[in-house]
Amino acid sequence: MTVRSRSKRPENGHFQSLDRSQAARDNDRMATVSDEIKKAILAASVTRYRIAQDTGVDEATLSRFVSGERGLSMIAIDLLAEYFGYKLVKSKGK
Repeated sequence: MTVRSRSKRPENGHFQSLDRSQAARDNDRMATVSDEIKKAILAASVTRYRIAQDTGVDEATLSRFVSGERGLSMIAIDLLAEYFGYKLVKSKGK
């Protein structure tokens, strides 16, 4: 699964807009696990409150993650990935 991203997180942790040439270069990267989790949260047909209740991941943590204020722990990523039906598959090659 590949998703293109047009935003980049600088060292200060805040997202910023990229110029068109940087966006074009970033379009060639594969989506990260957190990109996919964030998309799933935003596209969910249930509220963040329901996701929090079902997964045990705090609702405030979900909101801060979606807004870009913070990342998620590996435990939270595992819980959310399972909830949304994601499965890690190693590709051949590297």
